[in-house]
Order: sequence, then structure tokens, then C-alpha cells
Amino acid sequence: MNFRTPHHILRWIFIPKQSFLEEFKLNFVVMPLDIDFNLHLNNAKYLGFMDIGRMDATVRSGLFKAALKYKWQAVAASVNIVFRREIPPFARFSLVTKLISFDDKWFYVEQDFIHKGKLCAKAIVKVGMLKGKLIEPKYVLEKMGITDVNLEMPEYLKELIQGEKDFIATTK
Repeated sequence: MNFRTPHHILRWIFIPKQSFLEEFKLNFVVMPLDIDFNLHLNNAKYLGFMDIGRMDATVRSGLFKAALKYKWQAVAASVNIVFRREIPPFARFSLVTKLISFDDKWFYVEQDFIHKGKLCAKAIVKVGMLKGKLIEPKYVLEKMGITDVNLEMPEYLKELIQGEKDFIATTK
């Protein structure tokens, strides 16, 4: 948990709920503890912001409530991130979180960092729901009341998934 989390927990009480299939947008400011020697948002801090973005989507969509009810646990299995532009100290930026696809095991969540209307970083996070073992995403969505979902998996995501499988094979 970072120092921004309590603020967002309070925010979740009052902000309207929305569908898990929609974009979730949060606004932040780069604070002095977020920067590194290059005087921009430290690369490691992006992951913390992304955690908050995914927590926001989880709570506001009703997934958190379903996870409590069914005793599921959310896990991030991998993160692929590309840094395009720096975000300077005290800059305001937005984090947009969106479910882009899923397969028989994993949800794939895209998270974009936007500053002054420009994409600064883009990440894809592979997320699963566990209850002893991975739970099929379609089942999770059904328990949330979402039954008619057609998220076509983009070609770049298919290639990324295959590349990750190839990479993991080198770690055995």
C-alpha cells in the first residue's frame, strides 16, 4: 500500500460504480517522493500507480464484492510496460485502466499513463483470479452479471502472450 491508497479507499465510497468492461480513469500528481535522479517519475513508481488503477477498477466494477463473496484472490502474473515519454515533477497525469481481453485463464488489462494529452507509458497486465487454482475469467464475469462479452484479442496481444511463453520456457 502506498500513501495514496487511503485517499482512494475513501473515494470508492462516493464515486459511482461502472461496468468492468468500461475504462476507469484516475488523476494523479507526481510528488517529490515519486521522482528519481533524472527528475522524472521513477520507473518503479509506475507499478504502484498501476496497482491503484486496478484496485479502482476492481472495487468500482463490483469485482471486489464478488471476490469477497466467493473467496477469490486477485493476482498479477506479469506486467509488460513501455515507457514513451517522461512525466516531470509536479505534473498532473491520468491513468486509464481497461480490460482488453481474456482467455481461458487470464484477464489482460491495459493501463495507459497520459500527460498533457500524450501517451507516456503503456502497460499490459496479466491478471488472474484464484481460489486454490485459477478461475476461468468467463466464470468470474458471469458471477458479476456480465454474460454477453465479446472482446476480440488483438494480434499484438496474441504475440505478446506467445513471447511471454517462450521467455518463461528459458527460465526452467
